Amino acid sequence: MTQGWRIDTFDALTASDGLNANAQTVLVVTDTLDGMSEIGETLISLGYRVQVSLASDHIMRGMPLTAPDAVLIVLDELLGEAEPILRAIRDHIQSPLTPIIGYLGATIERPDVMDSVLFQPCHPKQIATRVDAMIRLQSMQHEIMRRGQVLKLSFEQDYALHESALDRELRVLFIGKAKPEF
Repeated sequence: MTQGWRIDTFDALTASDGLNANAQTVLVVTDTLDGMSEIGETLISLGYRVQVSLASDHIMRGMPLTAPDAVLIVLDELLGEAEPILRAIRDHIQSPLTPIIGYLGATIERPDVMDSVLFQPCHPKQIATRVDAMIRLQSMQHEIMRRGQVLKLSFEQDYALHESALDRELRVLFIGKAKPEF
């Protein structure tokens, strides 16, 4: 039986960088600090603030008190603990709008609670681009939810997707005329 993971919100391992104080935050939860500087620098170059939490001995040290905009989980040694680590993070964050991206050290079956998974080896720019894309996708999904609420509250129109649409993992709604820059 797998032992549960405890969250330690002590911020000693939390790095807060980025060009803008209002920048979106990416929390990197890792079991090793090897290669973290390259991934962190790449995320910072995209304009994100980076926080780091180290997972070891069934404790995740340096977890922030506020929910980040995305979580990147980098596991190498603790691959067998991916599911309990993810559950502990989800319970701590308590935000369904925070995407969780995994960068895993071996090809294992994708854990259900991860929104996206990358397997090693990947270039830090590939990882940062995936994190960026997932944050944007989550923003679009949040916008769809808000529009549905407005339709229901303001216009008494119940916005509901057909059941077959809910079977697909990716659900993005585009409204309006297409623009060439996109």
